[in-house]
Amino acid sequence: MNTFEEMCNSFQYVYRIPPDVDDSSVNIALTGILYKLNQTEFISNNKKFDKTEDKNNKENKKLQETVDSWFHNNSNYEEFYNILKFKAYRPFKNYNFSTFKNSGNNYSDIIETRTYFVFRNFLYDKFNKQEDLIIPTTWIFDLNDEIKNFPSISVPFHANNIDLNVVANFLFGATNLILNHPDKYYISKVFEGEMQKMYSDSIDLIVFSIKNDIISWRQDLALLYYPSIFDFYWLTSRI
Repeated sequence: MNTFEEMCNSFQYVYRIPPDVDDSSVNIALTGILYKLNQTEFISNNKKFDKTEDKNNKENKKLQETVDSWFHNNSNYEEFYNILKFKAYRPFKNYNFSTFKNSGNNYSDIIETRTYFVFRNFLYDKFNKQEDLIIPTTWIFDLNDEIKNFPSISVPFHANNIDLNVVANFLFGATNLILNHPDKYYISKVFEGEMQKMYSDSIDLIVFSIKNDIISWRQDLALLYYPSIFDFYWLTSRI
C-alpha cells in the first residue's frame, strides 16, 4: 500500500505536463488514415442507408458516425500547426539569413542543454551554410507558458527539447494529412512556406542523425523520451 501511495503521488506530479507534438501528430496521422479509409472502405456520407436497417447497415452507420465525430473534433489543423510553428526551435532567429525573422516567440532560440549537446554539429553545419532552421520541439509550450502555468502544468526541467522520435512522429502525422486530406486547397494553405521549411528541416535532422550514428552514440539524449533504437527505426520507417 505504501508503494501504491508513492506511485499515485508521483503520477500526480509527473503527468502535469503540457500538450506534446508526438501525441498530437499521431492523432493527425490517424485522421489522415481515416480520410483515406473513408474514401474507400467506409460508407460515404452521401450514400443513403438501406431502410431495412439490417445488422451490417447498423454497424456501418455507427462506424461512420464515429468517424464523422472524430473529423468534427479533430479538424483545426491550421491552428495546431500555427501554434507549433510559434513554439518551434529557431536557433538562428536573430541572424540576417533567417527567412522567417518575424515568426516564432521571444524564446524560440532557447533549447535544453542536452539537446544542444547532442545535435550541436548539425546546428554548426546549418549555421556555417547560413541556412535558416525550424525544428519542432517536444512540448507545445514556451517559457511564457511555463511561468504562467507553473506548477499546475510544467515542462520537465523547465526547458523545451528535441527528441528524434517526436520529430519522426511529426513527419508521420503531417505526411498522412498531406496525402489523404480530400481538400488539397486547404492543405496547400496549411502547409505554406514556413511549414514546408520545418518539414524539410526535420528530415535533414533525422538523416544527419542516422548518417552520423547519433542514436548509437547518445541514444539517451537523441531519443530522450523513447530511448530505444528499435522504436526510432520503426517510427522512421513509417514515413
